Amino acid sequence: MKHWMISLVIVSVVLNGVDASSPPSDGFFGPPGTGAPPPPVNMEYEDQIELWRTVNNSLVPFERRLAAERELLLVRDVNFLEVAFAGLVEPVEVIHLPNFDAGLHLRVERREMPIGSTGSMKPEWDAAQPVATQIANARERIWAFLANSAEPAEDRHDINVALFEKVQSEHHLGRLVATGVRRNWTPEVRELLVAIYRDRERDESIRHSAAHTLRDMSHATPFEEQRHVNEQLIATAWEERGSNLARRLGQRWGTKDPRVAALRLDVYDHEVERAGRITDFAVHLIDTYFGNISGSYVDLRSAEGHQRWIEYRDRRMALREEARETGDDTKLRAFEAEVAAQEQAELELRIERIDAWVARNRNRLEREAEAYAEQRRREGEQGEPPSRTPASREIE
Repeated sequence: MKHWMISLVIVSVVLNGVDASSPPSDGFFGPPGTGAPPPPVNMEYEDQIELWRTVNNSLVPFERRLAAERELLLVRDVNFLEVAFAGLVEPVEVIHLPNFDAGLHLRVERREMPIGSTGSMKPEWDAAQPVATQIANARERIWAFLANSAEPAEDRHDINVALFEKVQSEHHLGRLVATGVRRNWTPEVRELLVAIYRDRERDESIRHSAAHTLRDMSHATPFEEQRHVNEQLIATAWEERGSNLARRLGQRWGTKDPRVAALRLDVYDHEVERAGRITDFAVHLIDTYFGNISGSYVDLRSAEGHQRWIEYRDRRMALREEARETGDDTKLRAFEAEVAAQEQAELELRIERIDAWVARNRNRLEREAEAYAEQRRREGEQGEPPSRTPASREIE
């Protein structure tokens, strides 16, 4: 009895010692039902903190933690946003009660929040998960819902901007831009992301995430302002040409800009150097940006590509069924070997054509990129808006 009294005191200290000013949270779960959230429920901030403690208390049964999460979301208090965001950083604590018969003592397990976690869409699915996973998913759901729905909306926008100062890792910036920034898009947020992207002292992955978001949110940005944003993105990548960030962006962007074309060639060269040969990925880089240079590239999303896939799938399924019925898979293996040989022959032809095209056009593409970069630099010094990208030349 004495041992249990001591352990209960320890448990109480551990649970009640949680710092309410630096809690956790994040996710996509909202109040029960569909459609617009109901009006916010009034609740004292201290009561919200108690609900938060319940959500994070590993000794509380899952159903009670889930009920506390739902009750907290109904409040939609914008003042709780910072508490929720802090939860993406704080480790999850799981308390293991002592088993004195086995000679074990109370133990507190601390697990870091999983990188890349977004919380399960349906909290009921968490019931069979480990307690640490349940708590981490609840934090994600709470953050994501409040980041999109906390009231008043004007304060929510301001707090989301202020949270940028607290971002310390790619994961936390990713959560902020994915569930906080995109639904609270303002000119201030756009400029913050541009500054993050252009800051060479920042982690490469954070800068890449910022660039990706700036391009994705072009639909929410006035056309002329987006042109300026695109110019800053491309100009910065061009200035850092040869870096891993520039290659990652050159691989991703499809903008018809001479500098992007040269960056795409850099990615091609890097892939060839890495593999020691022209790979199918290197060929894909050229065909998809410069326009089916090999003459035999088929996009699987196109009608032709889809039809080819359907024919291959149906034929293979029929041969597999026949092999199961007869116990003889000779025809299936012959078909797969024929398809593999055909794909290899097509790849070798594409490699030959791409190699020749790159050799013919490399110097021209470099000259055009250098000339356009200089033109844009002069226009920038004179305060002129970005000029229209030169019309694409006929492929030589």
